[in-house]
Amino acid sequence: MRWLLFTGIFILGLQLSQAQKYHSIHIDTEQGLPDNTIRDIYKDSRSIIWIATEGGLVRYDGNTFTTYNTTNGLIGDRVWSITEDNEGNLWLGCYGAGISRFDGQHFINFDTVSGLVHSSVRLIKYSKKHHAILVGTSHGFSILKDGIFHNFSKREGQVNRDMLVTGIEEQNGKILVFNFGSRDYTIDPENGYSIALQKERGFDTLDVSSIKFFPDSTVMYGDGRRGLCIIKPDTMIRFPHIGQVFGIARDDDGNLWAGSWNDGLSPPGGLYKYDGKQMRPMNEAFGIYSIKGWKLFYDKDTHLLWYGTLDK
Repeated sequence: MRWLLFTGIFILGLQLSQAQKYHSIHIDTEQGLPDNTIRDIYKDSRSIIWIATEGGLVRYDGNTFTTYNTTNGLIGDRVWSITEDNEGNLWLGCYGAGISRFDGQHFINFDTVSGLVHSSVRLIKYSKKHHAILVGTSHGFSILKDGIFHNFSKREGQVNRDMLVTGIEEQNGKILVFNFGSRDYTIDPENGYSIALQKERGFDTLDVSSIKFFPDSTVMYGDGRRGLCIIKPDTMIRFPHIGQVFGIARDDDGNLWAGSWNDGLSPPGGLYKYDGKQMRPMNEAFGIYSIKGWKLFYDKDTHLLWYGTLDK
């Protein structure tokens, strides 16, 4: 089995041999990244890898890194999130600036003047069900559909405190918005964009740092600064004391992976693997020294795992 992992100041390529030895190749700004802080990793419908960094958007075709930033028309250099719509356009969430649509040649930008709820964009996701762009910020949530923004925030009296969005999922035609330090909400675009508190979600924290739903009804979420929680239809497993989890992935063998961020308040941080029996720290096995894990992406086509951290 082959793996490829991104970290903050280098890219790790590793191979698991029959002798269970791991190997890595490191790539950083000297090889073409504009910045070593990796916020997101996304594979588009053309099998191009896109990397969100604090220094701009990076296109990686397997050989060459190409950077796009504000000089090319991107709304902001601090790219935090990437998604793709059904027409093949990329959408970029840029923290402190807004969002951009990219057709491969030109950028079209949207900010608070355009109607976006706030410029501190953390997450962006395309809804195939609703043909809409879902935007999570540090101070509210927006749905962009047919050129119109539908906004949700404390300012409008729809929530009990600011929405610091850390997760966006869809279920039964509704949009689930998860927040850090706040309640989680369900939005129904087919019922006048009504918003309601989530009920019976199966876990008991207000501090969701990340979340991912899997087709077999498994749910993984970062449990605040405490660690990771795995929910299956018949059980809940907690793994405290691994740091604040922002990266979540599952490989073809069913192993669950977590990328944990240690900012000094949530140790220990790093890369972890759960094989169904135990949670194991994997930094030493892979030669990773960073404890600021942020993003995990598993590519089912190539069986590669990409890992991004926030090292400078």
